[in-house]
Amino acid sequence: MDPISQILQTHRLHAQVFHNAKYCGAFNVDTSQTGKVPFHIVTSGECFLTVPGDSPVKLSAGDLILLNRVNEHHLSDSPTITVPPNSAQSVSFEQAGEQGTGLVCGFMEFDHLASNPLLDSLPDYLVIKSQEEPWCFHLSSILQVLIKESLTNGPGAQVTLNRLTDVIFVLILREHVTKSTQQQGLMAALADPKIALALKAIYSDLTKDWDVELLAQIAAMSRSAFAKRFKALLDTSPKLFLTQLRMENAYRRLRDHNASIIEVALECGYATEAAFAKAFKRVLGKPPGAVKKHQ
Repeated sequence: MDPISQILQTHRLHAQVFHNAKYCGAFNVDTSQTGKVPFHIVTSGECFLTVPGDSPVKLSAGDLILLNRVNEHHLSDSPTITVPPNSAQSVSFEQAGEQGTGLVCGFMEFDHLASNPLLDSLPDYLVIKSQEEPWCFHLSSILQVLIKESLTNGPGAQVTLNRLTDVIFVLILREHVTKSTQQQGLMAALADPKIALALKAIYSDLTKDWDVELLAQIAAMSRSAFAKRFKALLDTSPKLFLTQLRMENAYRRLRDHNASIIEVALECGYATEAAFAKAFKRVLGKPPGAVKKHQ
């Protein structure tokens, strides 16, 4: 399995579409929300994206916006915003007819509590213009399918839109891995042929007793060169990186599979429940018992 597939299986992406309608007249949409990544797809008409500090960007049907680290954004009918955020009422496609701007809006999030290296590697926000030369053929094709599905709004449309959005995000990640020029972050690490081998090994078996020596052998590097390169790319040590992944996996085991704390502790390589609980709280900010209680 390739690294991106392994990473997505570990972190588990969820996409949720909550709006699929049209705005007529003056409107101003801001869906900023802590802990989630908003996205918007223009399905018909046009509008303007304004992010504080940047000039407005005109959007047309087929354009996609992904807002990774933006505390405030505005989708409006004109570059000059005239109404308060989220004050205008949307209408159905049947009511609006050929008029107005169609928007599919939703959130993307990962099933974890700690910082996610995938999101950390993406820009603050992305604008993908459909009228420009497509940088990913599959992405433009899936976007067109999503737009058609949003307009027909047939049986199962909500689930279909969610799943199509999952695919869109995976394609965006894949494109950024292959074309990334970043010097740091997970994308940069995956673009490094040797460090990518070590990451693939880690993600393929989170329970294995990985140490720097073994990972360096997999990467065909000396121990010191590997540790230095890993730290430069991911701003953490291999040990801490693996610990965070294990704690995120432990969180899901406790929450979704009703596993006992000692069982998960042993899977993560801890001899005692107390040692595991200490590491779990340090990484995720809450004790494993709180996850079990919530479950």
